[in-house]
Amino acid sequence: MAEEMDVVLERAQAAFDARDYEQAGGLFKEVLDATPGDSEARLGYVRCLNEQGNGDAVKALLEPTQDEIDDGRLLAELARAFYADERFEESVALFSTASEKAPDDGHIRANYGFALWQKGEHTQALDTLKEALPLVQDDALLSANMGQIYLQLGMWNEAVSSIERYLIDFPNDLRLRTVLAFALDKAGWREEAETVLDEILTIDPEHAEAKAQLAALAEVEDASDALAAQPAGEAIPVVGGGIAPEAPSPIDSLDLGAIPAFGGASPTESAVGLPDFGAIRVVDDTDPAKQLAEELLAKVTTILDEEDVPAAIAYLESERAKAEHPAEVLNLLGKLLTEDDDYEGALEAFREAIEVDPFHAQAQSNLGVLLWQMGEFEEATDTLRKAIELDTEDMDGRINLALICHQVGLYEDAVPLYTQYLDQFPENTEIRMELATCFVELEEMDAAIREVDTVLLLEPDNEAAQKRMDELSAGTT
Repeated sequence: MAEEMDVVLERAQAAFDARDYEQAGGLFKEVLDATPGDSEARLGYVRCLNEQGNGDAVKALLEPTQDEIDDGRLLAELARAFYADERFEESVALFSTASEKAPDDGHIRANYGFALWQKGEHTQALDTLKEALPLVQDDALLSANMGQIYLQLGMWNEAVSSIERYLIDFPNDLRLRTVLAFALDKAGWREEAETVLDEILTIDPEHAEAKAQLAALAEVEDASDALAAQPAGEAIPVVGGGIAPEAPSPIDSLDLGAIPAFGGASPTESAVGLPDFGAIRVVDDTDPAKQLAEELLAKVTTILDEEDVPAAIAYLESERAKAEHPAEVLNLLGKLLTEDDDYEGALEAFREAIEVDPFHAQAQSNLGVLLWQMGEFEEATDTLRKAIELDTEDMDGRINLALICHQVGLYEDAVPLYTQYLDQFPENTEIRMELATCFVELEEMDAAIREVDTVLLLEPDNEAAQKRMDELSAGTT
């Protein structure tokens, strides 16, 4: 009898590996009925139930005795069932315990990270997922999930690497190829993004999203050509592209079955992105560096009117060694190098500006934004905090930090930063809507309604604000 059940168990596992979950479930159940203590049969049966979307059966089977379960893999299956019901707090607790019981199981650790993400604990989620990656390096779908999370965080280079790892195993996934093109453009690799989109259209000439992204890239190219017409004194925009496709839908985690790895707004759904680098500004009007900064900006603007960004970069390079206030030259050089997609060069310029003048708040602020664009979240926030400490009037640095905190779920940190910004610019309705969203996330509905109401007073025809007010008034978010 035991040998016969061993054969059935092998057949069940083979059916499971072939993704025939109905047949596998029946075979696992057959073994379980014959030998109720068979832990592998029990685990296989529960996994089949989850894969078929029958989480209620999983909970009925495991929840009554969950405190007695020592197998971390089995606890993880119960956590999956809670996850499917969006009971993320319970899911997080169970995945945590399961991970402690099975510390070498990368899939459990990864799913723990996804549950943390859903619960809103983004920093811990990212740390947990990074811990999981070495344990499941061959899991292509986990790489795709990580790419999606990096996209939400604006960590473009990491998103590119993760999605490329996935596409090695699934090269025909054209939807993920379009997401890769989006990430490449955001990371400053516009030509590579165009190449990926061209490859998609070679395979599928009618691929609508690839066509739309290429058209958007062409518009960005035209906008770059028009940069020379920018008036003196305006901020030099941070680069990273202008592709704005429909938000890619989340990829399902391998171990979470058909459960989306995470939810929430994608980067392209945010009402307002990171602002452009601010114009050169020196707080102390008596500082002679202020005059140099203004003269440099005027000269660079003239060059941009007549030539292009590389010519302006060449001019600043010639000035950096002889300027009386080199930090001003280096700060503006960093902006232009960013515009020219030379992120490493820009990083070096901003760091050198700070080395020359540790109190240069604008260079600190610009460095913080660039670090965020390059995926260095912790250093970016630390740098931006230094910037606003150096210059309490630096609203560019303050709003950059607010938006970053908002995007990663640090709503309590974002609220005072938004509020301080709005004290200076009370009519900025986009930022006021962002503040309202933070209040919603913190369940401070009265404060959220107050902010949206202010927007409607300033802009009575603002349809997005009216829709949001209707949702808040109806008690939905």
